[in-house]
Amino acid sequence: MKFQIKEATIKDVDEILKLKKDIWDKLENKEWYVIDGTNKEFLNRELENNGLILKAISNNKIVGFLIISNYLKKDSFIIQKLHFEDKTDMCIELSNGAVDIKYRGNNLYIEMAKIAEEIIINRYNKKYILATVHPNNMASLNSLLKIEYKIICKSKMYGNLDRYILLKKLKSK
Repeated sequence: MKFQIKEATIKDVDEILKLKKDIWDKLENKEWYVIDGTNKEFLNRELENNGLILKAISNNKIVGFLIISNYLKKDSFIIQKLHFEDKTDMCIELSNGAVDIKYRGNNLYIEMAKIAEEIIINRYNKKYILATVHPNNMASLNSLLKIEYKIICKSKMYGNLDRYILLKKLKSK
């Protein structure tokens, strides 16, 4: 299968939201993946405020996405948990991503994350990227560990759900 990974635009928002809902509907363990808060307004705001959304495309259809949030506030739960309040301007968050079940096993999540890291280094000049993953979501966790994210801690988030908070120090050019 051939895939392209490109930056998404506002025109892609509806298709990304539909894919996200379709993926969530098919999950056995719905607590592994939070869809609340990721709506059209959120994605449009991300794109309008210099955020980044990548899309993986196969046969002119979006089959995966990765949302990078460029605005972390000092009162963000992750920032406070890591005691990074003085490093907020150096951090960016891999806030959400998924790949259609039919296309898993092609390393699309990893490929999108690698491309995102290059863009983050070149465009945003950030030093750290943060992510959260349910401890039992081994596919997502292993993907991030493969590309050198480190588990920093386990915490309750998103309505009292277990999550690992992961951190990666980005290599500058």
